[in-house]
Amino acid sequence: IASLLPKRPIRTQVRAGNDYHKHKPKNRPSSALRRSQQFQTRAKAETKLSKKVCPRKLGGFDHIMIFNPHKLGLHKVLQHIPLAAVFDAPYKRAVRKAVNIADLRMIAKSRAHKMVFDYLDAGGDDEISLRRGKDAYTELEMHYKVLSGIKPPLDMSTKIFGQDVTLPFFGCPTAGNRMFHWEGETAAAKAAEHHGTLYGLSSLATTGITEIGQIHNGPKVFQLYVWKDRELVKDVIAKAKEGGFQALALTVDFTW
Repeated sequence: IASLLPKRPIRTQVRAGNDYHKHKPKNRPSSALRRSQQFQTRAKAETKLSKKVCPRKLGGFDHIMIFNPHKLGLHKVLQHIPLAAVFDAPYKRAVRKAVNIADLRMIAKSRAHKMVFDYLDAGGDDEISLRRGKDAYTELEMHYKVLSGIKPPLDMSTKIFGQDVTLPFFGCPTAGNRMFHWEGETAAAKAAEHHGTLYGLSSLATTGITEIGQIHNGPKVFQLYVWKDRELVKDVIAKAKEGGFQALALTVDFTW
């Protein structure tokens, strides 16, 4: 139908006061340019927020001013000097003073290498799905009840993938955990085991399936890429099953 219509320039009406003005739409910037502009805008907003809106001191240190060897290019030299405890002390103190996820995020941003933090914190392409997810959670409110006779410990047990867990949430599979912490996936698996919840392992993990199976005896889910090499897929599934994984999280938008 569109091909049969006369080709005319698209015109829109923009109201300014009580008058309408007709104009042709301007050329939209490319997707790459929009992403760059969005990144710059977000970075400026975060810097302004951290300096003005959130002046609270975390652990006695302003979380923006904590020493970061990565930003100074000293991390390659300091890795050979046993001073990790000295540099980690203010961050550990800041973590103890943190009151919410936003505080932990700012501490991580100050401590981690930029590439590492952005890998965890950012999303794909224009980050539309990431923003929608955050917006969806901000619409949820938790209303506490007083004088209801409830007291710790609370029973939050439920089922995930048909498996009994004591918490209604779990850590999703994430690749390359040793980029973020020297223990990598083993630390996350130990935490999941300790709290009696499910653990998710990525196909691109820096810890093997067998090792995780020995650490975490509870319910586990394995994230699997559906490669074109079906024999490889079958081998990985068999290994995951042998390692005690009860469920698979499939990633199907793969090109190889």
